[in-house]
Amino acid sequence: MRVFLIIGTLFFFTSTFSFGQSKKHIAVKLGVVTPDEFPVKIDGGCSFFTYDSLSLEEDKYALVVDAHLNGFVKINNEIVFFGNTGRIFNKNGYVHKFSFRDYHITLDLRKGEKLRQFYQFQGTLDLTVKGQTQQFRIHGVNEETLPDKR
Repeated sequence: MRVFLIIGTLFFFTSTFSFGQSKKHIAVKLGVVTPDEFPVKIDGGCSFFTYDSLSLEEDKYALVVDAHLNGFVKINNEIVFFGNTGRIFNKNGYVHKFSFRDYHITLDLRKGEKLRQFYQFQGTLDLTVKGQTQQFRIHGVNEETLPDKR
């Protein structure tokens, strides 16, 4: 009986290790950040984006972009800062890219209606980690003065 238990355990660990080595998908949990968790002072000229399934009034954000165009998100329950690597405006919105080590974020946004004095944006947030990309549908507001491309 012990021999079968030892052999079974050995087989389990060997197969788990080799399976884990060939697996390419990296599980990353993109969470939400609330204003009381903001790691920096946010004071105008910022952007706030949340999942399409959440209302902006809930103050739960998937991505916050500060006035210096750097962003932060919560990944696996830790706040991670991303540096701005470029932004391209187009007629209907813009594409904004950020990176931090092996993490890359691409926002692809379309301008919508005005909410208060700022425009709403809808689109996608692509989170890429070591070549694997997860896409999230988002919406939010941008409090910057943006160029008018009409």
